[in-house]
Amino acid sequence: MITILVQTLHVPTDCLGCSCLTHRHCINSYYNDIVRAVQSAALATVPVMPSSALKAFWSDELDQLKSDSIFWHNIRKEAGRPSSGMLHKIKTSCKLKYKLAIKEAFIKYEYANSDEVASHFLNKDMPEFWKTWNRKFSKNIGSHTTIDGYSNDAEIANVFADCFGSVFYDSASHTEAKQEFVAEFQKVHSSVGSDYEHCLERIDVELVDECIKGLKKGKACGPDNISAEHLQYAHPSLVVHIKLLAQLS
Repeated sequence: MITILVQTLHVPTDCLGCSCLTHRHCINSYYNDIVRAVQSAALATVPVMPSSALKAFWSDELDQLKSDSIFWHNIRKEAGRPSSGMLHKIKTSCKLKYKLAIKEAFIKYEYANSDEVASHFLNKDMPEFWKTWNRKFSKNIGSHTTIDGYSNDAEIANVFADCFGSVFYDSASHTEAKQEFVAEFQKVHSSVGSDYEHCLERIDVELVDECIKGLKKGKACGPDNISAEHLQYAHPSLVVHIKLLAQLS
């Protein structure tokens, strides 16, 4: 999969070295343009299907049996749907083989999955045990949750809010830690100054490209619905835009 940027992005170069509100708005717009370009490219080039359409036990053999069954079904249909004779026998045989193969593949998958669950449980590998369990059973479990006697969604949300509110700690109110941070910040600021060019010089195309390649695949998207795959399979010009965005910020 090779994704291309489908929009021409305007780089707000006049924002370099400035932090006023107008330029911050331009930087935000530049970031949003990059996100829209990547998402548009993904929608235009990556096929999307619901997870429910995938069957874990499916194989190339089942694909072939399905194709044979459809082929002979269409041949019999074009011949006037005879209820006897060679065409009827071939069509029925292909359909029966296809259905039996699906049933056998599903049973084998169930047995293999059960063995995997039992193996993780015996080895006390609980993270893998629950991952396997959820893959197998999560869609078949009807969810009716009751927490502290409440079953209504709003009431349950309030229970969680009260619980987390009771253990919330406002770090900003910790005077000693706050003073320690301010002292450390002033120390660094006095030694480095307000000139950040020494940091910006380290941000180049090679560094950004290396960071993108080091991202782990298969992870959930962030708030902007961008995953590692969006960046890794995009056009190389995206690396330049990300580098400029980092320097502008």
